[in-house]
Amino acid sequence: MVALLLIISTTGFLFFLPFPAWQLALASSLNFNPEDILDTNPWKGKIEKALYDPNTKKIVILTTDGLVEWDGNPENSCKKASLELPQRLMETSVFRYIHEHKSYLIGSFSGLYKINPATGQLIRYLDAGGRKITRICGYLRRPNGDEYYCHHEKGIKPFGNYCHDPEPVAMPKSISKDPRVSFWYFCFELHSGHLFKALLGKNDWMLAFVGGLFLALVGITGIYDWFYRRSCLPS
Repeated sequence: MVALLLIISTTGFLFFLPFPAWQLALASSLNFNPEDILDTNPWKGKIEKALYDPNTKKIVILTTDGLVEWDGNPENSCKKASLELPQRLMETSVFRYIHEHKSYLIGSFSGLYKINPATGQLIRYLDAGGRKITRICGYLRRPNGDEYYCHHEKGIKPFGNYCHDPEPVAMPKSISKDPRVSFWYFCFELHSGHLFKALLGKNDWMLAFVGGLFLALVGITGIYDWFYRRSCLPS
C-alpha cells in the first residue's frame, strides 16, 4: 500500500511542477496502454483533430506526434509536416482553417494560437488586457468577422480587438441558476484543486502539488519508521 501511495503521490507531485517542458515530457512518458502491445493499428490513440487546407489541397491531421499531411489518395501515405506546434498542448479542442489569414487555428487548455503554414510563424492570442488566453474549449466566428473564444470557466468571450466591441453572448439563465455536474466531474475538480479556486485564486494548482508532496512524505517516513522498529527495537 505504501509503494502504491508513493507512485500516485510522486507522479502527481511531479506532474504539477510549474514547468511546461517537464509536464510535457512526463505526460508523454506516462501515456502507455498495455493493449497497444498487441494492437497493430499505428493510428490508435494518436489522432486528435483534422482539417482541410484549400490552399495546399491537403488534409492536415493533428496527432500526438505532431502534424501530418495527406493528399487524399489512398495509395499515398501521410507525410510529417515541418510545422512546430505550441508546447504543452492539453486536450486540443480547436483545430480549423481560417480562410482570411490562410492559417491554422489551434486551441486547448494551454492557449489559443494561430499558425501560418507558409512561414511557420506562431502567434498566441491575447485578450483585451494583453493576458494569455487559456482553458480554451471552443471557437466561434460570426459572418461579420467577430471572433469569440469559449472559456472553460468564463463562457463565451469576445476578443474585442476590433474597431467596435463584439456583442457579448450571455449564458442562458436556466443554466446559470441551476448548474449541474456529474459526480465524476466533481471528483476531478476536487482532485485537481479547482474546486477551491474561489479560496486560492490562481494558486489552486498548489493544492495538488503540496498534497502529492505531503503524501510522499507520509509514505517515506512510514517506511523509515517500519525499518527502524524492525532493526533497532528489541524483539
